Formats: sequence, C-alpha cells, structure tokens
Amino acid sequence: MKKMLSIEEVSLILGVSISTLRRWDKKGKLKPKYRTFGNQRRYLFEDIINILEPNTCKKERLNILYSRVSSKGQENDLKYKK
Repeated sequence: MKKMLSIEEVSLILGVSISTLRRWDKKGKLKPKYRTFGNQRRYLFEDIINILEPNTCKKERLNILYSRVSSKGQENDLKYKK
C-alpha cells in the first residue's frame, strides 16, 4: 500500500502552513490524492517527494540574474567567470 500523508505532515515537510495547503488545494496547485470519509485531505508521499526533489530527467532550467553597479570601477566584477 502506498504511504499517505495528512495535511499536517505535508505542512511540516514542505515548511508551509496548513492554511496555505488548503488554499493551494482550492486553486488547484497541490491537490490531495483523496479525502477520507471525514473529508480530511490525504496526500501521496511520492507526490510530495517529487515536489522537493523533482525528476532529473526534466529540462534543465537556465537562471538569469540582473545586476547593476554603482560605479564604473565595479563593472568588471559583473563579468561572467567560469
């Protein structure tokens, strides 16, 4: 049987509040796998782990940084170095 997590466990793992998880559920950002007969949310453990450690087979993302300097003398500090 697959491991299911309560909303409290997911909030601790992701470091967000329970109300944030409820809001994400309403907006469709993170839906629970199912609800109990008492209407409590249950999340699949693998789904939460994939949020924390996305698959490495996904496309690599390129991060772009915008910087500025306060004087002409600092311009060389912004040059890209490998």
